[in-house]
Amino acid sequence: MPIKTGKGGSSTSGAGGRGGNVLSGNTGIHTLKTTTDITTGAGGKGATTGGRGGSFGSRNTGFTKLEYDDTRNIETGEGGQGGTGPGGDAGDALADNRRY
Repeated sequence: MPIKTGKGGSSTSGAGGRGGNVLSGNTGIHTLKTTTDITTGAGGKGATTGGRGGSFGSRNTGFTKLEYDDTRNIETGEGGQGGTGPGGDAGDALADNRRY
């Protein structure tokens, strides 16, 4: 079964919400594994700035091992539409991972 995260919420007075992430933002010693298609959520529309799209396997800190099937479809979320400011950044994949 594919993994699909939700879209960030829209805002009528501030920034749009961030799309959902998959295997991202973990700290410590982990093995994160998936063998399915992945689609992360788009950023929400904002009155000021758009929300950032969801990411896959990004911003993990520590000894994090990512195991995924690279023959599967991995799609990160689009950035949300901005209002008075810029649109949100698209989500990223396998970015900004750091060891202790």
